[in-house]
Amino acid sequence: MLSSRSIVTAALACCLAASACADRDPPTATPSALLHRDDIALGAPVDITLRFRLARGAAPLAGNHRVLLRFLFDDGTVMASYDHDPPTPAHEWQPETPVTYTRRIFAPEIPYVGDVPVVVGLVSASGKRLPLFGKEVGDRMYEVARFKLHAQRILVVPLDGWHRHEGDGEGGYRWTQSRATLTFRNPRLDSVLHLRLSAQPDVFPAPQQASLHIGSRAVHTFPVAANQTDYQMPLTAADFGADDEVLMTIAVDRTFVPPEVQKGGDHRELGVRVHNMFLETSGLR
Repeated sequence: MLSSRSIVTAALACCLAASACADRDPPTATPSALLHRDDIALGAPVDITLRFRLARGAAPLAGNHRVLLRFLFDDGTVMASYDHDPPTPAHEWQPETPVTYTRRIFAPEIPYVGDVPVVVGLVSASGKRLPLFGKEVGDRMYEVARFKLHAQRILVVPLDGWHRHEGDGEGGYRWTQSRATLTFRNPRLDSVLHLRLSAQPDVFPAPQQASLHIGSRAVHTFPVAANQTDYQMPLTAADFGADDEVLMTIAVDRTFVPPEVQKGGDHRELGVRVHNMFLETSGLR
């Protein structure tokens, strides 16, 4: 009869053998990434092009696979996650045929500046991470790029008309009321206001109309899409006026209170969701 020590030793040997076998799984694909900027401000939008190339002779990937996309701190811990389903499902990928797509993400707004490694992975619906070609940083995550994160030059500050922040990561947002104000230092330069917004499409028969006002003047008016959508609003130096501080208002033509439209028990007046906002000024990225 085997002793308890022998049973534990045998079990440990089996676990180690299984781990070793898992580590010897052949790499499935080669990942790569291109950031369209390599020096990014906190909270700024950046386009990242991801590319996966299945290895020659690799078996087709069965079922759904999710792309793990992470920014890391310099100690290797996760700063931000942008995990997503690839636009071309992984089970349709073909060996030696690159799959390339571009996503716009917003850098996190955190108290950190410095180098940021970008890592990716592939995970199946069952939670198994696939081995890939490249520089592994642990747990089958692979470094594909680096960039520098720096402080914002122009800080956009919400004032009145905003509800509390809800959600985490890319899904986080703040609801506006009918009018939500914000302020920032006058850059006195041509700029672009980046907004990521979404609406509640099943409440209104037609899309809500949003407008941006500086003072009493509307500088942009546009419909708000149901899903998260990025808007780039060009603003001239003249639009900002002569004051040192700019007061801007985001206004929507219709709001709702959820219980009044059978959408739950939240009694707040809701306008649109604001997921991200960033003022990019010519020469001051």
